[in-house]
Amino acid sequence: MSARTLPSAVLRLRNALRASYTRVQDAIDNDMMPAGVDGTVENTNVNLIILPRPDLRGEFENQTFASQSDMRRVEHVFAAKAEQLEEIELAKIFCKLPSSALAVGGSTGRTVAVLAVASAGCGKTFVFTKVGPMKWASGDMWSDFDIVVYGELRHPEVRKATGISELLDLKGRNILNVHDQETINKFVTKNPERVLVVLDGLDETSLSDCSKYVYDLIHGEELAGIRLVVTSRPCADVFTLSKKKHFRRRVELVGFHRPDVTRYVKKVLKPDTAEALLREISDDEHLASMMATPIMAKETCKIFHHTQE
Repeated sequence: MSARTLPSAVLRLRNALRASYTRVQDAIDNDMMPAGVDGTVENTNVNLIILPRPDLRGEFENQTFASQSDMRRVEHVFAAKAEQLEEIELAKIFCKLPSSALAVGGSTGRTVAVLAVASAGCGKTFVFTKVGPMKWASGDMWSDFDIVVYGELRHPEVRKATGISELLDLKGRNILNVHDQETINKFVTKNPERVLVVLDGLDETSLSDCSKYVYDLIHGEELAGIRLVVTSRPCADVFTLSKKKHFRRRVELVGFHRPDVTRYVKKVLKPDTAEALLREISDDEHLASMMATPIMAKETCKIFHHTQE
């Protein structure tokens, strides 16, 4: 973390956010691992894959995606593209961006955003609202940011927010008094590149249902210069936003490839149980297909663990 002096209100907020995010570690481990099995959050093995911004634009930009079959077709194309692309670490999603954008540490005066897309159950919410903030809190990554805050757009208090203080207070446990709010607003305005905002679940709401503040934030017209991550399943708004210049990178969480499934099962289950489940997966293509989705892999391991006790 930067050694420079920060305003006391910013320090208090940062410490409160860190404490809040650190407390989720046990909850993450308990949620991801079958009962009675030791493990850590790293055992999820979720892949984060770079998708170059031009991909899919021409083919899908005029689609409305009104039906589930449309959505499945888009998700299939995303998965096919991902097989050919390079993985990127969560810690480096703002690194080595196109030359028109600066990496963290310098301000262009324009928001620098990443669009993170994933099919249902592939872990976008888990990765960007749990793992990312937790690792920032522990100092393992994103150390260039003084403030990291996330909001889930399905919640009215998030999508109807009218200022950064409201988003911060949601995670800062209401520690901000009026003076703190003024100080933090000034800090964010002066140092936007030190702030990372994650807005999760664009597909779970409509841009038309967001407050003007949140709408402008997503479109790079509010808090110019911040770092922003917007997550979503494939939907019409995703392809509209992908054309916006401030979205410098699109990434996709593609879930588990077959070797990931094997590693995950061996890490979270006892050896005999793991081998038994892997035999079942090898003999059942439907089960193998299900295991490619992390949330289904987690539930399958939980169920298999209990049936083998």
